[in-house]
Amino acid sequence: MKEPKDASFATIGTIYSDGVTLIFDGQTVESQKRYKVNASAYFSKGDRVRIIKDSGTYVSCRESKRIKHCNETV
Repeated sequence: MKEPKDASFATIGTIYSDGVTLIFDGQTVESQKRYKVNASAYFSKGDRVRIIKDSGTYVSCRESKRIKHCNETV
């Protein structure tokens, strides 16, 4: 599966010790690529994240109880 050129939202697929997979909006299969996330932010399978493509990588953001988490995914 190819990474979409421009995506705004995704769903967390599987969580691994070295990152997470994403299910980009409009797709039904999770990415084969594992995206690294900030260890201080907690994600669960099925969480919706806002993603922004920046300098060849995606940055994922989600809000949780007044705290906004932005995590670089490479």
